[in-house]
Amino acid sequence: MAEIESVPEIESEEEEVLMSDEDGEGEDEYAADMYDMLSSFLASEDDNVCTAMLKVAKQLETQNKIMVKILTQQTQIAQKET
Repeated sequence: MAEIESVPEIESEEEEVLMSDEDGEGEDEYAADMYDMLSSFLASEDDNVCTAMLKVAKQLETQNKIMVKILTQQTQIAQKET
């Protein structure tokens, strides 16, 4: 087998800039932006995030009930075919 020669890594200025951004300085801004975005999507004028999440939970419960009914019907159909 041929030996693979190791190539020395050359760091460019772009890589150094990217590495310096990973220090965690922008995480607070990201978290604040994420909070604002979620608040705007999940809450209306008369809602807050908590009540919006309760509405989402209720919708998921309803969706799960529907999925259980569909699964039950498909299971019954599959059992009849065998």
